Amino acid sequence: MRGGSAWPWRVELEATRGAGPVERLVKWRGAAQGEAALVAEFTVNRIASVWGAHVPRAEAVDLPAGLERAGTDEFWDVLEASVGPNLALAWIEGRELPAQAASFEDPSMDALTRACITAIDTCFENRDRRVANPNLMREGSGQIWLIDHGGCTFDPREPPRFGWPKGHAFERRAIIPMLGDWRPPPLDARALRDLLRDLPAAWLRPLGWTRVAWADALARRLEAFAAWIEGPAPDRIRSD
Repeated sequence: MRGGSAWPWRVELEATRGAGPVERLVKWRGAAQGEAALVAEFTVNRIASVWGAHVPRAEAVDLPAGLERAGTDEFWDVLEASVGPNLALAWIEGRELPAQAASFEDPSMDALTRACITAIDTCFENRDRRVANPNLMREGSGQIWLIDHGGCTFDPREPPRFGWPKGHAFERRAIIPMLGDWRPPPLDARALRDLLRDLPAAWLRPLGWTRVAWADALARRLEAFAAWIEGPAPDRIRSD
């Protein structure tokens, strides 16, 4: 797979209920980005899916102990540190869009995709969607998928800083026109607890969270984001 500190691997998993094997892109808990990136991508992909974005389905997959040694010493160290739940993303067969595709003028980008990119990246401080790599993928059908949300650096403990992060591919775009008439569907704490019910506690615990506290903090953030969109400075461009 494409290089990176998450050491992503394309793997084949045994399916349940008699179905055939399924392909997933697995990101390892023991990689440099650690649990924080896994929590961010799992959370953002689940919320983005409810909002209507095309994002890979996120789930946890367990890596058992006692595997036979494989790969380089560096990769083996990552695997040894990844025993337990890791992040598995649905495999999307397609091609990543080149740097010049990082434009809202792309005629193949529909209004909902444009609005979802705007809401996801300005609400969750996504610092990884850059001109050099917009983290967008086009499936064979032409559908654009939003990928790689482990770079969302939001911390619900901190006061939210909504807007385009500095260096974002679209940072010079006014936000409200990109949303158009669309607004993120509301998600309250109860809905978020259900949506994230299988978010591994083993990822949250080192970050000082429980699943309930995480969902409640996210609910407050989403409520604040909805108010910010309708606030007195809707044409602001990026975070301070």
